[in-house]
Amino acid sequence: MKVLYLGCFCEPTISTFIKECTKGVITVSATTFQKALLAGCNECGIRPDYIVNVPDIGSFPFRCNNLFFSKSKFEYASIKGVNASF
Repeated sequence: MKVLYLGCFCEPTISTFIKECTKGVITVSATTFQKALLAGCNECGIRPDYIVNVPDIGSFPFRCNNLFFSKSKFEYASIKGVNASF
């Protein structure tokens, strides 16, 4: 069985970009929860094969000064993933 994780967290390769373009605070609790969820899945023997991530940034132009977000690949906890573009 293949497991796909659909998430919405700030992974390290894009955190600097998000800090630069986001107005106000970045939600750390959602990122912390999802990293703990992935760790818990791993401890239970349910390891996702791939991560699809939609970064949690605010709406344009009020919370984010960038209208577009580029697709990028990353690896978290030895799991390959992609940040969705919009």
